[in-house]
Amino acid sequence: DQIQDLNGTSGAWWADPNAQFHLVRTLIDNGFCPTFPDATPGYVLLGLATPAGGAAVLPRGSDGIVDLDSMGANVPPAAVADNVFTVQAANDISHADPIALFGAQAYDVVSTVVAQHVIGALDQSPSMNPDDIIFDRFPNPPLLPDSQRALIDGYAASSPIWQSLKASIAPAPHALDGSSPNEFQVLFPTNLPPLSDVSWMVQVYDAAGVTCDGVELTSGGPSNSLVTVTVDGSLVGDVVLSAVYTSTSNTVVVLSPTLVVSLLPASATLTGLRVLPSAIALPIGAVVSPQLVATYSDGSSSMRYPDPDAVAAASSQPSVVSVDNPLFWQLNAVGSAQINVTWSGHTAVSQITVFDNTTNAPPALSIRNVGGGQMVAAWAGFESSFLLESSSSLQQTNSWQAVPAPASLFGGWTTVPLSATNAQQFFRLRWDPSAINF
Repeated sequence: DQIQDLNGTSGAWWADPNAQFHLVRTLIDNGFCPTFPDATPGYVLLGLATPAGGAAVLPRGSDGIVDLDSMGANVPPAAVADNVFTVQAANDISHADPIALFGAQAYDVVSTVVAQHVIGALDQSPSMNPDDIIFDRFPNPPLLPDSQRALIDGYAASSPIWQSLKASIAPAPHALDGSSPNEFQVLFPTNLPPLSDVSWMVQVYDAAGVTCDGVELTSGGPSNSLVTVTVDGSLVGDVVLSAVYTSTSNTVVVLSPTLVVSLLPASATLTGLRVLPSAIALPIGAVVSPQLVATYSDGSSSMRYPDPDAVAAASSQPSVVSVDNPLFWQLNAVGSAQINVTWSGHTAVSQITVFDNTTNAPPALSIRNVGGGQMVAAWAGFESSFLLESSSSLQQTNSWQAVPAPASLFGGWTTVPLSATNAQQFFRLRWDPSAINF
C-alpha cells in the first residue's frame, strides 16, 4: 500500500511520474504453486510440497523467500500495477543464496536476466526488449542563460578571499553601561568598499553559556552599516557584536568582535576562574579557542568574553602547544602541555594532549584506579582500529584476549572500564586493521 501511495498520481507523496518505484519479480519452480510431488528443496524442507500447504501459503509461487503477491506489492484480486515486471517463468532465479536450496539457476543480484532488464529499464535503447523499457526519458532541465553562466564562471575564477579586520566597528560616543541603546557603525576601509549589505551578529556570554537572549539589534544606514544594540535591563553577562560583508574586490571581510557591554552580578565579586576545555586530547594541527568561566562571591558563574589584551597564557611545552595568541592555541607536535590562563588576577589551567592520527603505532596506554574496585584504561584519540587486550602472563604469547568491555569516547579520549583484581594482569593496545570501517 505504501508503494502504491508513492507511485499513484493521487497519493499525497506523488512527486514525479518519471521517478516511480519499479519492482522486479523473480521466480523459482517455473512460477508454480508448491504441490505434491515437488522436488524444490526449500518447499520440501518447509513442508509446503503438498496441495493444501502450497495453495494456502504460496498460491502463485515465490522466489524462495517472498511470495509472488508480495513482490508485486498488491493483494489479489487487485490487479498488478504497471510498475511491476515479472521475469519469465522459465528463468528460475531465487531471492538469495543458497540457490541449491531453492532449485534456482542463480540468485537475483547476480542474475544476467535481471541485469539485462535493469539495463533496458534505464538505458532506453531501441535494441532492448520493448517489455524492458518501463521508464520515460528523464527530461533535462533548461540550460542557464549565457549571461548567468558567465557571472558564475567569473565569480568562481576569482574565489572569495577571507580577511579579518581589527578595530573596524566604531561605537557611538556614549557610555557603554547598558542603560541606553548602544549605536555602532562599520568603518569601511577605502580599499574594501562594500558590495553587499553588512550582516550583523550578536552573542551574549552569560550563565547559560553563549546565547542571543536579552539583546535586540536594529540595523540600517548605507549598506546596513549602522546598528543599534538594545540590552535588556535584567541581563547579566557580556554582549559581543560582530559583522561580515563582501567587498567589491570579492573579499569576504570579517569584522573582529567588539565588546558592547559587560554587566556583572549585583553586589558580587569575582572569586575564581575556569577555562574550557579543562582537559582534552586532539590531533596535530588542531586549534583550541578556550572559553573562560568566571565564578562569583554569590555562588553564581558565567561565561565571559575577555578582551584579548587582558588575557595572558603560558604553555609548559610551547613546541607542543603554541599560545602566542592567548585565545587561539595551535597544536604542533605530539605530547602534553599545561596551559596557564590568567585574567583579572585569577589563573586557570587546561591540560592539552596532542596525538598523531596518521600513524598505525598504538598511542600510549594509561591505566588509573577510580576507586570502588574499578579501573579505567585510556588512550588519546578515537581510533577504533586499536584493540585493547589483556593477559595474565607476558611469557605466554598466545594468552592475549580482547577486553570485552565497550569503549567510550569523550574529550578526545577512548576509555574502557576494567575491574580490579588481586591477580597479576597486563594490558596492551594492538592495531587491528579489520576494525577499520572503509
